[in-house]
Amino acid sequence: MAEPKEPLTERELEVVKLVAEGASNKQIAATLFISENTVKAHLKSIFVKLEAESRAKVAAIAQRNGWVQRTEEASLIVQAAYVEVPAKSPIVAGVHNSTTPSEEISPAIKTQATAPVPVAPNPQPPQPLARSRRIALVLVTLIIAMGGAWSMQLPLGRAEREADPEFISGAAVPETAETGNATRWFTRAPLPTARTRSAAFTVSGLIYLIGGTLERQAVGETLIYEPRTNVWRDGTPKPTPLRFAAGAVLSDVIYIPAGTDAAGAPTTNFEAYDALANRWTELPPLPHAMSGQVVAASSGRIFVFGGRRADESFNTEGYAYDPAQRRWTRVAALPTARSQAAAAAFEGRIYVVGGTDGRHEFTTCEMYDVATDHWTSCRPMSIARGGLGLAQIGASLYVIGGGVASNYIPFNERYDIAADRWLPFEIPASRAGIWKNPAVASLPTEFYVIGGATALEARGESFVYEVLTNKSFLPNLQNSAP
Repeated sequence: MAEPKEPLTERELEVVKLVAEGASNKQIAATLFISENTVKAHLKSIFVKLEAESRAKVAAIAQRNGWVQRTEEASLIVQAAYVEVPAKSPIVAGVHNSTTPSEEISPAIKTQATAPVPVAPNPQPPQPLARSRRIALVLVTLIIAMGGAWSMQLPLGRAEREADPEFISGAAVPETAETGNATRWFTRAPLPTARTRSAAFTVSGLIYLIGGTLERQAVGETLIYEPRTNVWRDGTPKPTPLRFAAGAVLSDVIYIPAGTDAAGAPTTNFEAYDALANRWTELPPLPHAMSGQVVAASSGRIFVFGGRRADESFNTEGYAYDPAQRRWTRVAALPTARSQAAAAAFEGRIYVVGGTDGRHEFTTCEMYDVATDHWTSCRPMSIARGGLGLAQIGASLYVIGGGVASNYIPFNERYDIAADRWLPFEIPASRAGIWKNPAVASLPTEFYVIGGATALEARGESFVYEVLTNKSFLPNLQNSAP
């Protein structure tokens, strides 16, 4: 728990600066890629440490200590911190307390409120670490040193690839980081043409992008991306053009059941793409037409859940396809009827998250146990999302974007399967807000996010998010609030 006069953490100082500029909790959350609840928790700690009872007092302390430049708006907020508001006076915009600027402020108070005082970034010097924390620091240092040795065995990280002449010479576009706090997002070669509602898959280290909506038309294009050379090339087109494509991979074969056909109707069509042979094959159709369904592969079978029926109603039906027997069987229905959700499989379980029923988007997370044919609930996301992307790396699921119903999406989320908890992570600055129906493909240490749409505009950019790198970071072990 925070204590008065305790030093601010770096994150708390960032929040203080934004408060001093008049930012609301929602604006702070979007700027720092954190939830509004996290902003509130930081503010609670800040009020205690600075012994301030309002945002205006926090802004005043920030200006007095020189943490922010004085602007007209910030000066009004600071002045408001030192003047009592008459019972019926208006409230200054952005200041949620009982103060307002006044022409009656004395020169002495104005000087106290606005004169910058050069001090260190924290209002008080850090206190010496407690003995227990010094011991923890030594242990953490040893663990990181061991981790550095282990990381030498990992596949090439970004730094190594940048130093690899073959990678640099083959790159179609330079590798650049997104601005802001998106330190693990990097751009890759864009698509030949912008598109959304495609599906992406990984086979033998290559990424395959199939189908989607191009200039409002369903397409059957198959595009192949090689991460090492950063180049896109054409594959054999899918025989049936499809949007809202969804599928899964088994033994280097990509299976794509159902979806929305060129006429805009749900379909029972089922086709498979042999990535190594670059060849499509028609398979037995689904028992019922579906669109916007989720698809995942587990235990040698392809599973399909949810979506919309031909009559536009939302579906909960579940089906499994056995490639060896070439037939479909019914499985336990999805508990929550929805479309445009996302699914991923891990250790015999299929996780289905988000989605929409046409009126609302969902935070819902539900898990299907393949062995028992049974559904259970998992912890919901913090933000409702439809038309989201989903990556799976190790025991974590990474949710990207969403916003079918124009829901504002300021950050992505990671699901820790073992701990059953969601944690926010950054979104590229150019995609904060709405990033719907992106295609996502996972590799062992990174995932790619391709295309999608912002508002009504289809996008052609490609991004990679590096989950595992060879960088190590020491934790902040100051005597500060967690």
